[in-house]
Amino acid sequence: MATIRIILFLCIQGILVILPATCILLMLQSQPLIIAASITASDIDQAKHFIQHHQQQRQSKQFKVSASEKDLNSLSALLHQQYRLLAIEFKMHTNALDVFFTISLPKNALGNYINGHAVILPSNQGLKFSHLKLGQLEFSSQWLAGIQNILSETWFPPILQNIKRIAFQNQKIFVQYQALKIDKIKKILNKHLAIQVKVPIHVINLYYQKLVAIVKRRPSYYPTSLSYFIGKLMHYSKNQSNYDAITENYASIYALALYFGDRRLAKLMQFQRNPLPEREMLKKTTLRKRQDLMQHFIISAGLTLLITPKLADDIGFLKELDDTNPSGSGFSFKDLAADQAGIYFAKFAVSSENNAQHMQQLLANRQDEQLFFPDITGLPEKLSTQEFNQNYQYIGSIKYLTMLENIKRRIQRRTLYHPYPKPKAHLSLPK
Repeated sequence: MATIRIILFLCIQGILVILPATCILLMLQSQPLIIAASITASDIDQAKHFIQHHQQQRQSKQFKVSASEKDLNSLSALLHQQYRLLAIEFKMHTNALDVFFTISLPKNALGNYINGHAVILPSNQGLKFSHLKLGQLEFSSQWLAGIQNILSETWFPPILQNIKRIAFQNQKIFVQYQALKIDKIKKILNKHLAIQVKVPIHVINLYYQKLVAIVKRRPSYYPTSLSYFIGKLMHYSKNQSNYDAITENYASIYALALYFGDRRLAKLMQFQRNPLPEREMLKKTTLRKRQDLMQHFIISAGLTLLITPKLADDIGFLKELDDTNPSGSGFSFKDLAADQAGIYFAKFAVSSENNAQHMQQLLANRQDEQLFFPDITGLPEKLSTQEFNQNYQYIGSIKYLTMLENIKRRIQRRTLYHPYPKPKAHLSLPK
């Protein structure tokens, strides 16, 4: 998905660079060509099956991808969930693929959208277009060939030149692709996903080892609220003098997420968890007496400090939507509240030195999740796709947004966030 976004971004950016200003004005329009529909559980299920089907080729130097129109539009829905300014729709033909797209721009007097239409043809090297239209501008195949030649001499090769063949059969597109070297992939992902560990690894390791020592002193058979470990680390932070409070809170949340969260966070951070978390303690650590809510909370907090609150928000939202499929546990507003509470907690922890110190003072050596975790009484959960649609209609409906506003107020009422300024909660989801 990141690769699709990068390809589109580079294409548009490259064309803008070589076109005169008068042509750019002709590209701007007042109405969108594509209005993306709300993402559905079916979209996630379709995209997940597509990814799983092709995952076995990920170690190959050259791999083949086949996709139907439905596959492409499901992936497009996931892409739009993260990059709201871009909407794409695919239409498959016997020997070509129509790509329609809209890029939303900041509001201006000239036009708020760039609408585009491209036709992709079979090819034995790279992408071959028979048609490209941007707003009122239309480009012939000769024009497009010239543009691609110009771009191929600069920064374009790493992605498009690795396409070895494109073919169409049985209403599917088949792409043969030369895999990028792993160092190039990491460079592209780090640049465009902005994955960044905000404090030195040795500082995180210091707090991780402190947490390991705290865990060892706690009997694993004894159910424990995550607030106990938060309190102990905040007490440790408060009595440190080597770092400012914001750095200490970064390190504390990273350590908690690495220990109690998903193991993939360690890979994302390139952190060696040594020793590994004790399985029995993971099972016994909870929020509101539920282990799943604890994990939703601390993973969202860790992701917020690694990437962006919006992306952390979307990951939690997509997980809940995926759970409405038959094999899932159902959509849960309680889980979503835990996700949002984790995002809010992390943002507040590093929002200012005063807020960071306030958090340490309030939570140090206290085992009281009421101070930061919302009341989840009455929040619906285990909703199937049908039940979700019956009760909330669609993502972005008035009933759905009302529920999100309810969750936001529950979080803001926690003692931790008073009387200090509240960080902006990331509860805005697709309309």
